[in-house]
Amino acid sequence: EHGDLGAESMGMNVVYYDVVPKLPMGNATQIPTLPELLGQSDFVSLHVPKLASTKNMIGKAELDAMRPGSFFLNASRGNVVVIPALAEALKSGHLRGAYIDVFPVEP
Repeated sequence: EHGDLGAESMGMNVVYYDVVPKLPMGNATQIPTLPELLGQSDFVSLHVPKLASTKNMIGKAELDAMRPGSFFLNASRGNVVVIPALAEALKSGHLRGAYIDVFPVEP
């Protein structure tokens, strides 16, 4: 989520990608494409609505595009992340950690 002033206060450089251009908050910088954002971020926090266009938006290709040793956080909807691809990225060590707030089917 762009404009996270808490992250900025911890010395993080905040960048964001959004399908709708928005005015930056604080020192946040908008990145033009999702692959570009994934390739330069140590922490990726996902906040998107449940739409046909967001279903499985983070899969193997997107996870592979992330920086080695980075962290992925899904605080949006369960169907936006391909869970087996995320599990493989964690098992292989490509991602150092993940936080999943929701799953495709809630327990």
